[in-house]
Order: sequence, then structure tokens, then C-alpha cells
Amino acid sequence: MTGTGNTLFWGDNAHNENAQDFFKSFNYAMGSKDDDYKRRQFLYCLHSGGAAKTWYMGLTDHTKADWSLVEEAFNARWPPIKIAAMTTEEFEEELLSCRLAEEVLGLKECIADRDIWSHIAWADRIGTLAAGADILGSKTYIGQVKKSLPGVMRDKLSDSYANWTAFLDDVCGIDIDYIKGKAADAKKLLASNGPAHFHFIRDSKPPSCKYYEQGFCGGQQFTQWRLTSHFPELKCKCKCKRSRAYSFNG
Repeated sequence: MTGTGNTLFWGDNAHNENAQDFFKSFNYAMGSKDDDYKRRQFLYCLHSGGAAKTWYMGLTDHTKADWSLVEEAFNARWPPIKIAAMTTEEFEEELLSCRLAEEVLGLKECIADRDIWSHIAWADRIGTLAAGADILGSKTYIGQVKKSLPGVMRDKLSDSYANWTAFLDDVCGIDIDYIKGKAADAKKLLASNGPAHFHFIRDSKPPSCKYYEQGFCGGQQFTQWRLTSHFPELKCKCKCKRSRAYSFNG
């Protein structure tokens, strides 16, 4: 049937259906048709042998003759499903875990059939989460989220913001040519240097770093650093505290 995607309604909870969505689609397809027309067409949208058709055939003639009564009976049989809404804490947790990866800077994402730059798509997701956490008009967590951004983004942002709207506006306003240029420079650097691992010489104390992960090289324990997408930001990946001088391991 035009307007409902030619989808017939089963009504048995076994066909990944949403009864309320089906009913809305049916009414949308009917357009300006009168209730009598809707009443007569409704039966043809119920799948033969399905629970919905069995239900409809069991209605009294009085009910089937009045579209408002059919609608009332339908809503009683298939009431709106109560969705398990996210709590404020869950919105906050997801907001703090939503990262903008350096590897996708300068690339596009397809959202709602439109190509959007990755940093703008990220800002849109963050804005939705901040609104869900009811902190959009405050500066709560902005510092933490800003700190997690790639260095190339942080360099273009202010030190502090009064609210999320101002912060995300600035993120979206970063010049895309600047971002693409930095991303291209990083790719050239990685291509010319080979594997992005730095190994430290033992027996000297390394710079303090919170990015720890035990690492080994050739049977010997080293403090291992990872070259991030935008040189020269380096992140420690090892718990070993015995090294400071380093050399590139190709």
C-alpha cells in the first residue's frame, strides 16, 4: 500500500514490528481520506493468517463500523511501547567516553545521507549527549572532553568556555583546510619514518606520563612510546620507569 512501504502488519511480536509506527504510517498513507474509507481499507493492511487479522475479525460489527472505535481498540491491544530512556548518569558516561580519533580528522562521515566532516559529526553527537545530561547550558565536563581531543584541535580552542554551545561552535568552526593539512603532514611523517614506535634506553628515568602499558622488545623490557597522528605528541605506553633517552626503532 502506497505510503506504508507495502508492509502488511502481523501483530505477533515476532516480525520486528512496531505497532504504533504501523498505525501512524497507515494514517499518513490515508492522507485526507475520510474515516469510512480508512475503516474499509484497514483490513487490507493486515497480514493473512497473522495475529492482527485474527484480532480484527474478532471485533464486533459495531466497532468495525466506526473508525474511532477501531483506533481505540487497536491502541488497547497494541499500546505504545515504553522505551528504556537513558539516565542522566548514562548520558554523562557516554559523553565522557565519546572520542574524536586523530585517524579520522579531515575525513567525512555519512549522516542522514549527507557527507559531514568527522569533527562536526563528533560535535553533533556530543551536543546531543550534553543535552541529554542536561548540562548544555553549563561548562560541566568541558575541560575533560577538551583535554581528550587531538592536539591539532586543542591548539585552535580557547582556554575555557562558559557553556557547551560555545565550545562546540568553536570546534565546528576550526578551518577544515588546517585540519586536512595537519592530517596530511602526519601521514607523510609516518610514511617516511616507518613504524611509529620509540624505545627508551634503560637505566634512566623517563618523563612522567599517565599512558602506561607494559611493553617488551627483543626479550628486554623497555619504556615504549607511541607516535601519535600529529607529531611531536608522544604517549608513554609502558610501566617501566627506568628509561629516558630514546631512539627510533624502525
